Amino acid sequence: MSLKVTQADNIRTLSSILPWIRSLIFNAGLYLLLSVSFITARFFVKRDTEIIHAFFVKLNQRIHRWFCFCIGVSLKVYDKENILAEPAIYAIRHESAWETLAFMSIVPRACFVLKAELAYVPLFGEIIKRLKMIAINRKDGLRAIPVMTKQAADRLQKQFNVMIFPEGTRMASGQFSKLHAGVYAIYKESGAKVVPVALNSGKVWPRRVFTKYPGCIKVKFMPYIAPGLGKTEFMLLLEERIKLGTMSLYE
Repeated sequence: MSLKVTQADNIRTLSSILPWIRSLIFNAGLYLLLSVSFITARFFVKRDTEIIHAFFVKLNQRIHRWFCFCIGVSLKVYDKENILAEPAIYAIRHESAWETLAFMSIVPRACFVLKAELAYVPLFGEIIKRLKMIAINRKDGLRAIPVMTKQAADRLQKQFNVMIFPEGTRMASGQFSKLHAGVYAIYKESGAKVVPVALNSGKVWPRRVFTKYPGCIKVKFMPYIAPGLGKTEFMLLLEERIKLGTMSLYE
């Protein structure tokens, strides 16, 4: 009887350790792949936005395959018909670092709104600039909005899709916060459509946690919000669509 208990305990211990080991293997491969790719992009890829963007789309695809292989993750994307043929703003639910790794290979010509601190990371910062990402200093508060809207309008005009996380930070699965108004400023100034995007990545890759877990990441593209709405109506509609879409993926 005691032997059976010991075997059961060993199985439980292994089950709890295995995700950590898988996460360690994934991270080691991730940092190696990123280091080699950043050095390659810095010294051997032409300084052309289109070329460097295509290079990093391929990189993100490799990283995602590596992630799925190491951790035991699958991906389901729902309602892809809501991905627009024209340049648009994609307001994405933010639960983990997965979103920044995966969406370049899900939505074509993706351009992210990122925190400005990333632009000062060696190698990575230079790549961000060459990819024409939109870097904003959140410490500037409202003063950052005109800079962001100007850059976003420029990227949309150049046929890029603008990816923004309106919650402003990663949220735990099942938790929601008030959306930041920066997304409305871009929507109003650019006249572009906004596609709300729901997901459940936090169940597989929780925020501020090293260990990743096996499972299925689900992404759902909601119907777009047409231009012309006032701020209150727009923000309520965006919040409603992101929340409803996200809750449906937890079921």
